[in-house]
Amino acid sequence: PAIIVSSGPSLDRNIREMKKAEGRAFIIGVDSSLKALVRENIHFQIGISVDPRKPRYVFADDRVNDFPYVLSSYSADFLAQEIRGRLFFDSSFGCGTLHKILTQETGKELGMMRSGGSVATNAFWLAMELGFREIILVGQDLAFTDGRGHVTGFAESEQANRELVENSVQLAVEALDGGWLTTDVQMDSYRYWFEKNIAEQKEKVTVYNATAAGAKIRGAKELSLEDAIEQLCTKERDFDQLIADTPNLATDDEHKRLCERYMDYEKEFRRLREKLQEGIAIYDRFMELDHQKGRRSDEYRDLLERMKELTLLEKEDYMDLIGMYAQEDTYDAAADIYLAKELTIAEIAERGKRLLQGYVKWME
Repeated sequence: PAIIVSSGPSLDRNIREMKKAEGRAFIIGVDSSLKALVRENIHFQIGISVDPRKPRYVFADDRVNDFPYVLSSYSADFLAQEIRGRLFFDSSFGCGTLHKILTQETGKELGMMRSGGSVATNAFWLAMELGFREIILVGQDLAFTDGRGHVTGFAESEQANRELVENSVQLAVEALDGGWLTTDVQMDSYRYWFEKNIAEQKEKVTVYNATAAGAKIRGAKELSLEDAIEQLCTKERDFDQLIADTPNLATDDEHKRLCERYMDYEKEFRRLREKLQEGIAIYDRFMELDHQKGRRSDEYRDLLERMKELTLLEKEDYMDLIGMYAQEDTYDAAADIYLAKELTIAEIAERGKRLLQGYVKWME
């Protein structure tokens, strides 16, 4: 089996049981649980982190850097610099162009994890993609067990743990013991994701919830971690050697060419910036003519056609990457366009201009 260890507060109750699973289960530690695992000298196989805003104190114990990790392109950048174990990457949102270059140079493609917004959901999909047919969830409270948000040692202080609870929008959820627990909207959305995917994948995988306390996850079989290890983790396997024997994605020559092509992005950015600025000028001139009631002119009709062509900019190489980083600046401008609200052509042009300005702002 694969065991996914999350950082719910109930992990304090059964984390020491994990010692019995060493060498008999593939243990995946989500980033916020790693300090707790190494604190108890529990050997896991691989860590996973995808949140770009994950604070450094989550990884404050230097021992967590000795393990292999699965990262996405938007994981916190210090991780790739400081981890001493092997690194594995998935094909992340916003990096289609980078992935295309990688495939051109190596003939290989990266896998993609399906995410439900939580690193634990990525870990669940990772276990699925690796072929495990029994997945055990531990520390997946998805609720404020004992009035706390995380396992001991997650934050720099327990005050931070309490503030997490106090500052959340809360609701009640059914507990594993049949009672009721407090959770928040975000964690409840993760619970729904697990329930939905467990139902969809029931022919492929059996999920066991061995979390010591927390919210009920429908579709997951409930049992204690002690029983899960005794009943399911019955064979010895050298998982560490399997990871060590995994071939590198690229040869040295391929790696060199990849670096050269990736670092050549500035030339592409200059080309795109010119196209974006030209598009902004088109929108400006169109709105000027519209305001002057010059809608019958040949120039107006020509600009209207050129505005339609501007929608193709999003398909240009590297625009997916630019769009990922420029999301905050472009979201408001694009939201009502994509929601198909009734807008005048001039209003669409104004929002199109703001969208392109958001891209240019990030590139500068």
